Amino acid sequence: MLKSIRKAELKDLPQILVLIEAHAVYEQSEISSLVELEQRLRDTMFGRYPKIQCLIAEHEGLIVAYASFISQYSTWEGVEYLYLDCLFIKEECRGLGLGKAFMQRIQAQARHQSIDLIQWQTPVFNKNAISFYRGLGAVDKPKHRFFWKVT
Repeated sequence: MLKSIRKAELKDLPQILVLIEAHAVYEQSEISSLVELEQRLRDTMFGRYPKIQCLIAEHEGLIVAYASFISQYSTWEGVEYLYLDCLFIKEECRGLGLGKAFMQRIQAQARHQSIDLIQWQTPVFNKNAISFYRGLGAVDKPKHRFFWKVT
């Protein structure tokens, strides 16, 4: 039986990193060094002034899903919104309602912060996620995301 979703704690970071790596593979992407990533996430998720929030779901002592999100601001809209950075559920746990439960928790957090918009993106090839998000009533907009490395 899956436990309820809860806020991630520092002790969860090693298992979250495993899921982040699996998420990157799933999205046909790459991540930086796990050692460096662990230190950066230690600071940004669990440091004195956390910048990103992370929720996890457990099954039999193992973390099987995570979602991370941050507050951002839209100058076009003139409002703050929550940006869902990642939502990943291990394949064997998909279809159990975890995605909807995560989204409801994030929606509740937005309400708590008096925010009325959540944004995110997913790869165009992730048809299951697109269908899931549309099923929630979310709408998508075509856009390209660019990455420009500052050296």
